Amino acid sequence: MRAQRQWIDGRAVHAASGKVLTVEDPSTLAKIAQVPHSGRADVDAAVAAAARAFPAWRSEEHTSELQSHL
Repeated sequence: MRAQRQWIDGRAVHAASGKVLTVEDPSTLAKIAQVPHSGRADVDAAVAAAARAFPAWRSEEHTSELQSHL
């Protein structure tokens, strides 16, 4: 089973630790996925990427996105 990745800074990446968590279907206990076991380094990278992206995002027009939620 291939481990899924997390999306940070526009890229799909594995957890910095390389660790994964196995997800099981609770009704069958079948293993259905492996996901990143994200830690502090992953959170720090995601927050830093969001902080870098925010100024450009804030200056964009988001009218069509807002209207789709109404």
